[in-house]
Amino acid sequence: MTPENEKLVEAAMGYFELGMLDDAIAELASLGSRERLSVLSICSAALRMSERWPEMLSLTRKMVELYPADAECWVSLADATRNSVSVQAGLELLETARQHFPDDGHILFKSAATAASSDGWTKHGQRCKEQFPITEFGRRSRFRIVI
Repeated sequence: MTPENEKLVEAAMGYFELGMLDDAIAELASLGSRERLSVLSICSAALRMSERWPEMLSLTRKMVELYPADAECWVSLADATRNSVSVQAGLELLETARQHFPDDGHILFKSAATAASSDGWTKHGQRCKEQFPITEFGRRSRFRIVI
């Protein structure tokens, strides 16, 4: 990363720490798309680790708006939604994500794990179990992890 870009990231992180997410994203606007997504993903992970769910929800909504073709943005949004709104709302987002990324192992795993952890195999979890038998689901998950 160039020194100019490092200054942009530093300024964006300052805005981020102050809770000024729109300003942080605006500060990163001149970065390349992949660099910007990397910085936003780090911010999202920091919010997740500190369990600042409403802020993570706001950030991940913007990430999905900016990068709708990135499956991990959808996973982060579903995680933030599950923790700040409801498990059901998180599951519904994962279902939407599955429609866009039907073979994404992380989305499949999060769908099944979230459904299983809520109150056993709910209707959604049962559907995941039926559509992706453990052998197929396990194979897809291991492939995702190995990469």
